Amino acid sequence: MEIRFEERQGALVATPLERRLDALAAPDFRAKLSEKAAGRSLVVLDLGMVQFVDSSGLASMISVVKRLAPGGSMRIARPAETVSSLLKLTRLDRVFASFPDVAAAIAAP
Repeated sequence: MEIRFEERQGALVATPLERRLDALAAPDFRAKLSEKAAGRSLVVLDLGMVQFVDSSGLASMISVVKRLAPGGSMRIARPAETVSSLLKLTRLDRVFASFPDVAAAIAAP
């Protein structure tokens, strides 16, 4: 899976450049993001291009959160309606706060 990484105001912004975060893409996604996110206090996952996430994709996101610095968080920016619905259905919206854009995700307290 191709992911673009950038630093913004002390946050790591990760933007998957594919439409699906599923069982095929999840292992590569987890490996790449875990490496970059390890020890960070804030990671913003920009899902603007992602239209579909399955249970493997969710598991890989949770796996990355475990690698963050103590008290760190991963926030979701620009989730598609299908992704937002999945987060609500699985109650992971309590773990991953969602924001309309990357700037809002970074600025949130």
